[in-house]
Amino acid sequence: MLKPLIKQVPTIIHGTKDLALRFNKISIKSHRSWYIITGDVVAFYTNVPLEPCLEIVEKQYSDYYFKDKARVYEKEYKDYLHNERLKVFKDALHIGHTDLLLQFDGKIYRQNKGLAMGVAASPDLANLYGWFFEQKSDIHNDPLIPFYGRYIDDCLAIVYAESLEEAILQVSSRVSYDGCEIKWTGSDKYQVFLDMVVYKDADGSLQTMPYRKLQSHQERIPWISHHPIDVKKGTFIGEMSQMAVLSSKFATYQEAVESLVALYIRRGYPSDLVKKWRKLNLLARWEKRLVIKDDKAESIPVLVLKSYFNPAWNYFNARELQDNIFGYWREWVERAKRGNFNLEFPRPPVSDSSPLFGSTAPLKWVSYAVDDKGVMSMVPDITKTDILDRRVLVSRKRTKNLFDASNLWKYTVLSRLEEGIIEDLTTELGLKSLETERPIPAMPGLSEDIMRETARHPTGAPLVFDTEGSINLHRRSPSPQIGKGWY
Repeated sequence: MLKPLIKQVPTIIHGTKDLALRFNKISIKSHRSWYIITGDVVAFYTNVPLEPCLEIVEKQYSDYYFKDKARVYEKEYKDYLHNERLKVFKDALHIGHTDLLLQFDGKIYRQNKGLAMGVAASPDLANLYGWFFEQKSDIHNDPLIPFYGRYIDDCLAIVYAESLEEAILQVSSRVSYDGCEIKWTGSDKYQVFLDMVVYKDADGSLQTMPYRKLQSHQERIPWISHHPIDVKKGTFIGEMSQMAVLSSKFATYQEAVESLVALYIRRGYPSDLVKKWRKLNLLARWEKRLVIKDDKAESIPVLVLKSYFNPAWNYFNARELQDNIFGYWREWVERAKRGNFNLEFPRPPVSDSSPLFGSTAPLKWVSYAVDDKGVMSMVPDITKTDILDRRVLVSRKRTKNLFDASNLWKYTVLSRLEEGIIEDLTTELGLKSLETERPIPAMPGLSEDIMRETARHPTGAPLVFDTEGSINLHRRSPSPQIGKGWY
């Protein structure tokens, strides 16, 4: 529900390709003095004030979804703000982001500050919180700042100024978020942003090139691995596409691809094969680097055939399977509309199973049909679903081997061994069970007795909780050895 809001925000960067597309549209006056300014929001998630953030997002949500209705039906709009949809959104927002619990080292903690990084909606909330202040400052319409964008907590701006200090001041005075600190840096030569180097060329134009961290080990799938050849080829071509997006000049792209070819050769790939891949895809990847895919094509759902890496899949055509299955269904639907049934395309079965279907399937997926005897019943209607428009894809993963079985066995043995040792120690020392010794902070509406309920009975049988207010805490056994990073 927040994604449409994120998509229409002009200051939010959605990735390096989105950034490259934006750079391709702006025009920098090369005769003027300009600087590349970057900003880092310090501990963005943690420092976002939770309650103000939720209130801001609630207002943005209601404005986005109900604003158009207010222009025509003012009274209905005011009533509509209090409908069930808005109430459900607010409740979901507060339930998902307040009174969050974390279990660590046998203790339970309650988050009392900021957004939780483990919650799926936190990036969207942080983005919309930042946009609230950016919109107030109207920085995206400042003529002295031809470009401003932000990727969650990383800010980037192109600023016309006579000095670096003046450029930083122009941005820092316009961009600030309540409760957050932003550290600004800049240069008149280059700055690193995401996996891209943004730099000023000799002619004063804005250019980009790929960026690689010095500590990067440049690991790739080695040639000796058992991955199918199409997976290795697809990985290489995918990296070529990424190099094309990150490069604003063809010469830069060529240089990056040559380095990529050398890297794969060092990983054991046959030189002739890698160079063949490069030759066949070099120009195609460059020409398509800024092509925007059709949103409708990207939104087409898929049916995934999950399997393992197996040479047998080299002789399987998923498209042919798709055409055979969905082609038959489409033909059957057309015949059903005309009532033209035969042995190959038979009439639907009698309605003896329709009551079961009608009681379990959503009504939007069923239709009413009348049989030869004039009896009306509900039958499944695939034309009301998106099944006929789906694409069939094969998803493969690594096959399990002896090491996987060995690791699972070791994990099971160590887990049971630790639990046995802990129980023996508590019995010998006369201590209470560790389950009842966990320090649990006080929380409104939750008692310690409810929160201390364990997920399993000592005999191993699952516990059944009839109370909706119970929170089942699954105990995780201590690790065999605590690493130095925890001290």
